[in-house]
Amino acid sequence: MFDKLVKSTPVDRPEYVSAVECLGSVVHARSQRTGSIEEVRNAVEKLQEAVELTPAGHPNRAGRLNSLSDALKSLFDKTGSMDVLDLAIQMSSEAIQMTSPDDSRQYGLYLHNWSLILGKRFIATGAIEDLESAIEKQEQALDLIKTNQRHRANCLHSLGISLQQRFEATGSMEDLDQAIMRQEQAAGSMPEEDRWHQAMCLSSLGSALGERFERTGSMDDLDSSIERLQHAVDLIPKDHADALSVYLGNLGNQLLRRHGKTLSMEDLSEGTKALERALKVTVGPDRAFLFNSLGIALQWLFLRTNSMEYLDSAIRRQAEAVQLLAPDHSQHAPYLNNLGVAVLKRFQRTKSPTDLGLAIDRFEQGAYADSSAPYARLRCAQFCSDLLIEQKSYNRARELLQGAVQMLPKVSPRQLHGTDAQFHLSSFANITPRAVSLSLETEDAYKCLQLLELGRGILANLKLEVRSDVSKLDNSHPDLARRFKELRDQIDPPATEVGNSIIDTPAAIASSSSDASKSASKRRARIREFDKLLSFIRSQDGLENFLQGPSREELCSIAHNGAIVVFNVSDVGSDAFLITPQDIRSIPLPLLTSDRVEELVERFYEAIDHDLSEYRLATHEMNRVLEELWTCGIKQVLDELGFTERPPDGKAWPRVWWVGSGLLSILPIHAAGYHDSKSSDTALDRVISSYAFTVKSLSYAFERSEKTQAGSSQNAILFAMPTTPDQTPLRFVSEEVKAVKHLLSTACINTTILTNPLKSEALSKLPTHGIVHFACHGYSAPDPSQSCLFLQDEPLTVSDLIALNIDSGKLAYLSACHTSTMRNSALINESISLASAIQLCGYPAVVGSLWQVADYDSVDVAKDFYTSILEGENGLDIRRSAQSLHKAIHQLRARTRILGKHDPLTWAPFIHIGI
Repeated sequence: MFDKLVKSTPVDRPEYVSAVECLGSVVHARSQRTGSIEEVRNAVEKLQEAVELTPAGHPNRAGRLNSLSDALKSLFDKTGSMDVLDLAIQMSSEAIQMTSPDDSRQYGLYLHNWSLILGKRFIATGAIEDLESAIEKQEQALDLIKTNQRHRANCLHSLGISLQQRFEATGSMEDLDQAIMRQEQAAGSMPEEDRWHQAMCLSSLGSALGERFERTGSMDDLDSSIERLQHAVDLIPKDHADALSVYLGNLGNQLLRRHGKTLSMEDLSEGTKALERALKVTVGPDRAFLFNSLGIALQWLFLRTNSMEYLDSAIRRQAEAVQLLAPDHSQHAPYLNNLGVAVLKRFQRTKSPTDLGLAIDRFEQGAYADSSAPYARLRCAQFCSDLLIEQKSYNRARELLQGAVQMLPKVSPRQLHGTDAQFHLSSFANITPRAVSLSLETEDAYKCLQLLELGRGILANLKLEVRSDVSKLDNSHPDLARRFKELRDQIDPPATEVGNSIIDTPAAIASSSSDASKSASKRRARIREFDKLLSFIRSQDGLENFLQGPSREELCSIAHNGAIVVFNVSDVGSDAFLITPQDIRSIPLPLLTSDRVEELVERFYEAIDHDLSEYRLATHEMNRVLEELWTCGIKQVLDELGFTERPPDGKAWPRVWWVGSGLLSILPIHAAGYHDSKSSDTALDRVISSYAFTVKSLSYAFERSEKTQAGSSQNAILFAMPTTPDQTPLRFVSEEVKAVKHLLSTACINTTILTNPLKSEALSKLPTHGIVHFACHGYSAPDPSQSCLFLQDEPLTVSDLIALNIDSGKLAYLSACHTSTMRNSALINESISLASAIQLCGYPAVVGSLWQVADYDSVDVAKDFYTSILEGENGLDIRRSAQSLHKAIHQLRARTRILGKHDPLTWAPFIHIGI
């Protein structure tokens, strides 16, 4: 009809432009049903003509620009042309500029369309800025479109898709949960008679539920996902090619996921059929998604049938998927990874060098795919490094892994919650130690140490960046320093006492505010601004390493207080970095292999997890572990440093800071040696030992101590839990805190005992007390961020402590079990424990424990520690804390020797962290 109207209407009449516009819109709508690229091109041509014939300022020009941008978006879907997509963005932007915000409905609709196009560009290029902008525009559009039920549901649907995409890019479960909520709202508010849009919402909801299953393993989510996707397929007309392609593709993917969990052949068969049906009605770049998914299905069929025909077909399909992607497409790394896995399976069957080389090449290409998400690239790098190291291609592996370490901080961006960042980092524990081992063959020791520091303690480093001293920046660039402090205090505010609670933590904001989503968006915006400012500061001459750890000179200066030993243990090799006032060097530790460390850790756990009836056997085993630890590396390190015997009476003891590596961080390095004899073949009889989680954390502890030590008032609070709900009573806690209070009060330190405190009381008291002592039960959780100290009502967790930023902290004494260890080996290089958390929140000296300690022994160690640390002329001096604990441990060991027990299970769990 409109075609005839266009032909019969003179070009110079206004009705002609309207007819051309209507014809273009109708053809565009029909193209979405048929999937015809010719009709899309025709629609674009007609709508372009309508725009060109509409003068600037005409009331219909904005609407026609919006329609053109929508058609161009569809043309991009068919062709993948970035020129087309850029033109669509330009048209949409012009439509917005011509529309008054007072016209809320139209302005909201145009914003929504603009957001969809920006989302397309994000998928194509991986530019997270486009996705952030799309989400902002979708939220604005949602605020503007209040009355039209269908349009509002469309906005909710689009926002849900964008939030899911941000989850896939960053790993934020908060985004995924929000995406599911938005899709449920969209499906619930879409008119039931609108089957097409109902199907659209159900398909997106099903896809999001499938993603949540992948993260949480909830079969309820996966079953619900498949149910909704099947309903979407049933609702959509069979001649609607574009929608049918998407919905069938999503359904096929989730059926394959369920097969992977249940091994149901019916799911595998139905999933494969759905993908093949989708492929038949799909044209353009979207075929890449289907080829990739079909390749996965064919890999499953190979595993179930052992037929090489399926595997060869899988490789062909996944190769086609990669070839269809534009060079900078965001899905390059995931698709290359899947292709590499398929080729590797064929190599494992054929042993063909060609297949091995092809698998390595594909993984390597994925690792270097700059437009893909860091997580996907790191998976490729991990697979590739495994193969290269097996082939002894060390030079190629070195370059690859060095780049991977540079990527690791990006996999846990600042805006992620701790559990999300932990999830990502837990997959790549071996990348950094391997990179460092290989780099030591060719690089300077300090440069290798920098690489090691970059790839470990990543979550803590994000906090250190906003809590470290910036006086140097103040001196050189005061304006930048002022803006840096403003943003820093917005994203990581100092802890303040308001009533009985700490306010303005991210968790408090999210839980107490009805507009949590908007608060989170504002926080993300501040974080993005902070990260940009940090990058700009580091682009200035002389500030390239701003807040990236101590320089070579600064490290050697810290080492005037004692040597620093940093271990690196990998399956490639093991070494120790020795930092002294004179130099930074490394020494190989050939006996301290990763296999040997793993064996020692297994035996260590058997010893500390003993039953009471097996105590004698556990003590014997712990002594053997400490002896082997000494022989395999600790003796060699101390000999190299010149600490070969017990210092003579009256001479100052040398000091060593130990920085562990991987599973070695679990073992009691300070207790290594032969304790059954009276020789000096033990670390305890040669040096005063302290621990640091990273070199950067040690530097931070010294920085904090300089602020709080000189001239600051001293006050202490003792948190006592003699009885704890659902836990065994601690009979000696009251005796311990009374003794500690007496010692501190005698030294004129204002001391308060808080018995059976609530969590809120502990949080409110910590920022105002420089000395804190917890006497309670501790717990090391599988999720290290949830490791905790048990209080009267709720546990005080690692997450709670890290959220604090305390300026007056001096000493934290954690008289509780398991405060300095963690059981999650995949996150061991992050050193997430109660002791590290309380140091990070502002206490530069910490006493903690590696395993369960006897209640009565805790009393003796605490008494001896505080007696010793208060012997100086200036009252409690935290610089004496390591020496004081060393003395207390010696005294406890001597008492066990008198009893003839030689029992390191009693005295070895106590450790000192920090200065």
